[in-house]
Amino acid sequence: MHKLKDKPSNFNENSLTKLYDLSKFANFDTNEYQLYKNSLMFVSDYKNTIEYAKEEGREEGREEGREIERATIVKRMLSSGMSAEQISEILQIPIEEVTTLTHTAR
Repeated sequence: MHKLKDKPSNFNENSLTKLYDLSKFANFDTNEYQLYKNSLMFVSDYKNTIEYAKEEGREEGREEGREIERATIVKRMLSSGMSAEQISEILQIPIEEVTTLTHTAR
């Protein structure tokens, strides 16, 4: 029986290409199969790491946005004549945080 080394040039259909690619894996010896499985795990781990990092970045951005919004609100409240104590009571945050947010506002 003739063994193909390369995919025939007339394999243009997607399903035939997939079948050809799968047939290559079926002929792996134990070592090649293990290397293949390891490479799949590496790619999967890499994708998951990237996705996790993206989500962490999004969460940091959301938190930073909330912090800026709180600081802006505190600054507006102070500029309207409210005291730090009043702001602390209304927003239910410590006075120290009011002071910190005052310096954070842009």
